[in-house]
Amino acid sequence: MKMQVYKSLADCYFQPDEKLYPAVQQLVDSLQDLEPELAEHARTMQQDLLKRRDDLLELTKEYSRLLVGPYELQAPPFGSIYFQHKSRQARLMDDSTRDVEEIYRKAGVNLDREFNSPPDHISAELEFMYYLLYHEHASREAGDENQAMDWHTQRTHFMQKHLGLWGPLFADTLTRNADSPFYHELGRLTKAFIVKDKIDMKVMRPPG
Repeated sequence: MKMQVYKSLADCYFQPDEKLYPAVQQLVDSLQDLEPELAEHARTMQQDLLKRRDDLLELTKEYSRLLVGPYELQAPPFGSIYFQHKSRQARLMDDSTRDVEEIYRKAGVNLDREFNSPPDHISAELEFMYYLLYHEHASREAGDENQAMDWHTQRTHFMQKHLGLWGPLFADTLTRNADSPFYHELGRLTKAFIVKDKIDMKVMRPPG
């Protein structure tokens, strides 16, 4: 399901550890059923990951170089950076970040205390899409179409105002700066999936 793709993509943006293997497997399985043309990206990620089965050190180093630091990030994973891309002094926690935080709050989401990044981190926004889709699906399964419509509206708004605007820019930056097939294909897949979902929202009316 689409919501599972969002969850698995979010999981791929945490520091590489043993949890990455099942996350990528879930990504392959979900895309094969949902978007077969995008599944090849996930399979390439999986192949690269399996070659590193006994040692994730090099992938962890690249993860740090691209997404964490301590030096200049090659692919900053924060929405505020891309909303300020014309500024020479782009900074974290701008108005767009605070807007994301407020959207989370209104949807009933509180970030885990162990999550030490701003709320507009790519992993948080991808997981929020999973959250919205989960509740939309659950409401529809319960026969509550009005509630399902409300969740769908929140999801569309968030895509149009946040993830759908900066997510593809970030993904292009990740692809351009990645050395490994894993992060190169993760960038390509992230962009393709967000763009397709954004288009689907424009051409499809929510059920109801």
